[in-house]
Parts: sequence; C-alpha cells; structure tokens
Amino acid sequence: MDTKAKYGVHDDDVHNFDETGFQMGIIGTMKVVTGSERRKRPTQVQPGNREWVTVIQSICAAGYAIPPFIIYKGRTHISAWYEEADIPSNWKISVSENGWTNNELGLEWLKHFDAYTRTRQVAGYRLLIMDGHESHLNQHFKDYCLENKILTLCMPSHSSHILQPLDVVCFSPLKHKYSERIRGLARNRVFHISKENFLPAFKDAFFDVFTEENCRKAFEATAIVRTDAQTVIDRLDIRLCTPPQQLLPEALWESRTPSNSHKFGSQSRLISSSFLRSPPEAKEGFSQLVKGAELMLHQNVLQSARITELEEQLAVLTRRRSRKRKRIQQGGAIEYGIGALQAAADTGTSAQQSKRSRDEAGREGALPTQRRCRNCGISGHNARTCQQDRDAPSELLPSIADV
Repeated sequence: MDTKAKYGVHDDDVHNFDETGFQMGIIGTMKVVTGSERRKRPTQVQPGNREWVTVIQSICAAGYAIPPFIIYKGRTHISAWYEEADIPSNWKISVSENGWTNNELGLEWLKHFDAYTRTRQVAGYRLLIMDGHESHLNQHFKDYCLENKILTLCMPSHSSHILQPLDVVCFSPLKHKYSERIRGLARNRVFHISKENFLPAFKDAFFDVFTEENCRKAFEATAIVRTDAQTVIDRLDIRLCTPPQQLLPEALWESRTPSNSHKFGSQSRLISSSFLRSPPEAKEGFSQLVKGAELMLHQNVLQSARITELEEQLAVLTRRRSRKRKRIQQGGAIEYGIGALQAAADTGTSAQQSKRSRDEAGREGALPTQRRCRNCGISGHNARTCQQDRDAPSELLPSIADV
C-alpha cells in the first residue's frame, strides 16, 4: 500500500475494526437431524428476544484482538451485568438508547483502542482500516487520530465483503457460534435472553473465533499484509496418502456386563453370531430383544444428558435471578472489571447497612423483661422469698388473740 510505504507502517501495526450487531434471542438458520416419520418442516422454539446489541471489534495483523466494546440498549448501567465471574475485566460495556453506535461511543472506542495498542506499537504509526460509517468520520474522531499518530484508511463502498478482514473471516463464524449457544439455552428451556444471558454466551463464541490463527488469516485472506512463502507452498498440488491402518490381533472374548450402549452393541453382535444353527424364531426373538434393549439404553443416555444440562442451567438462572439490580452509572462506558468492583462495593455497603439495622433492632428488643416481686416490686426474688414481710415490725403483725 502507498500509505504503508509513505509513513513506514509495519505490518504488525495494521489494524481493522468494524461493528456487528446481534439480536440477543434470535437463532440463525441451521441444519438439524430429525425423524423420518415427520411430514412437515420441523421447527425449533427460539427465545425470540429481538433487542439489539452492537459489538465494536478490532483485530491486528500481528495476530491479536483487542477487548470487545459492547453497546447495550439502555440508559444506565445495572450492577447485575457485572457479576459474572469469568468475564474478562478489560471488556468495555456501554449503553445507548437504541443499542447502536454513535459519534460519542465511536470516540470512546477509539480511546479504548489506543490504550490497548499503544504498548504493542512497533513503528511510529498505526494504520486503522475501516468502513465509511458516520461515527468514524466525524471531526473529533479525526482529531484524536492525528494527535496519537493513528492513520485511518476507509475502504471503497460496497467492498467490505471482499477487502475487510473482519467481514471475510471473523464475523460470520462469530454469529454462528453465538447462535449455537442460544440454541443450547433454548434446549434447556431458557426462552428469554436477557443482558445477563448475552454476555456469557458471547464470551464463549468470542474466544472460539478470535484466535491468533484466525486474526492472521483474516489479513492474509484479504491480501492487506504481504504473503509469506507458506501461502505459495499451500497452493502446490501435493497429495498426501494415508498408509493403511494395521489391524490388531483379536483378543479372546470374555463375557462381561456391558457398561454402555457401544459395548452392548458389540457384545450382542458377537452373541448373535452363535445363533447360526438356531431356529429362525430364536434368531428373530433375540434380534427384537437386542433392538428393544438398545432403544432403552439410548433413551437413558439422552435423558441423563438432558437432566444434567437442565440442572446446570437451572443453577445458573437461579444465581442470576437472585442478584440485586442496582444502577451504578448513568450512560457512558465502563470496563467490566471496574463495573464489577462498583457492583461489589454497593453490595458490601448494603450488606453492612442491613447488618447494622439488624444489630440495632436486636439491641432494642433483646433485653428480656425482668420479673419482679409482687410485694416490694424489686427484681431478683419473688413473693415467697421476699424479706419485706420478715423484716416488718412485730406490732404490725396480727396476734393470735386478735384473731
């Protein structure tokens, strides 16, 4: 490229960024295996939540991806978003009224990009390849790039599907992987995908797709960085031949109780071979017995796996629903780690206030009512052991004669 040669941009300083959107509860098209007895087109229930989430992502030709910048639809940050233990702390969460990017969030992402790529910069300039979206071309965005030696290069219109590394290699697999996670939640009877559900599902898909190998391949597939010799070698007509597998000698069979369906099938076939001289009725009866047993074994395996999935999903949903939803910031963007600390601090403050209230209530109501003597009204004894009557003067006591 002329821009790279003019400014001396190193290949490891070439970056590409773009946005992609997700409808949180929509499952993409897929192929499924279903029974042959069906006459109609099979359908699968999906959560159907169409709330929009935008992800701004950047990758580098050196083989790494910066932490994603996620835009939720909303106005305030909720503490429950930041209580997932396995979400990286350097991910950035922001909000907008429609879940889309805008000029302010575009500039906020640029600062996020600058912070995570400055320390990895090889030469004097960084090249940022992008499309011509309005949020990338405003004056504040351009000024920040000039001040921090970030060169911007916009691709021609209607060419991103050919020239943009993220569109060519990364975004399609990312949405497919996310759709697989949502399909798994639907199988586990989760029919509403909230913001708390989105982040764990997206996290798994993100780390599956944005590997070092895929980031490098994205730039090689679009010929943005120079190709290496391996690319030429891969085009050679080399046909590898797999040598035939040597068969192991058969071991003597010992009768054992099968522990799974695979062992049951192997053992039943072996036993069936001994029915060569048996009557046809015996062969047919044994075949039906094996078929019924295999059917029950398969159903048992599927049900056990299903129960395990449902129990795990129920535990996750119970934990998420028990969280308190508190507002921690109005608008803007927060790194996930900082948001988690604020949520934890609010939770700790609430717990201390609750404990203090319980202690004060306990001190007020913990003092038991002391029993008092009905003669003298003093606590510590009763009327039977009261000394007041004993200490009274004898003239006050009635005499026997008076009685």
